[in-house]
Amino acid sequence: MKNLVSILSTMLLLCTISFNSIAQNQFVVTENEYDMALGVQNGLTIEIPEADEKTVIKAWEKLMKDNKFDKKSKVTTSKNETAALNMIIYGVPTDVYSQVFYQNDGIKLTAYFDMGELGFVNSQTMPDNYNKMVQFLQNFAYDTSKEVVKDELNEEVKLLKKIEGEQRKLEKENKRLHKAIEEAKKTIAESEKAIEKNLTEQGLKTEELKLQEKKIKGVEKKLKGI
Repeated sequence: MKNLVSILSTMLLLCTISFNSIAQNQFVVTENEYDMALGVQNGLTIEIPEADEKTVIKAWEKLMKDNKFDKKSKVTTSKNETAALNMIIYGVPTDVYSQVFYQNDGIKLTAYFDMGELGFVNSQTMPDNYNKMVQFLQNFAYDTSKEVVKDELNEEVKLLKKIEGEQRKLEKENKRLHKAIEEAKKTIAESEKAIEKNLTEQGLKTEELKLQEKKIKGVEKKLKGI
């Protein structure tokens, strides 16, 4: 049991170190033009290590819904591309399109921030809004990575509990086997005593048998003499 507690403590430490490593290495956002639903547009890309598409898309949809501007706002996803219309992010009204792809054991998320007549957010013509969207993506990547590590920890804890349960079963079986051995030893000891008693009784019975045979011969001799 002490070993299992030690294992759990080690796992918690490793997961903490892993997450701190992610937190310390600032998430890098790159800017480029990509093909999306509205043609080739300027997009901001960030990578989230060790994540999967389903987790990232679900988290992104929730984040978009949390940033709805009014009742007309809507969020839809089709083929790993999410359209979040009529959003307001850090005070900036925008339509947000995003694409999610799996690569390098993680997820690449590219987001396009459409500000209507102003065009898509970029670093050249809208530096202030660009910096806000970069921060927005970095915060999302950080929070999502944290959840990924938490999920990893939960899975490892589940496995630990399974191993712990198997260990308890083995310990219980060990006790049962030892008890069976002790009972067997007791049975053997009792049988050995019974054998000794049996041999003694056999010796006495043999003497009794000889004496009885002797008596019979005496009676037979007596009968012949009549």
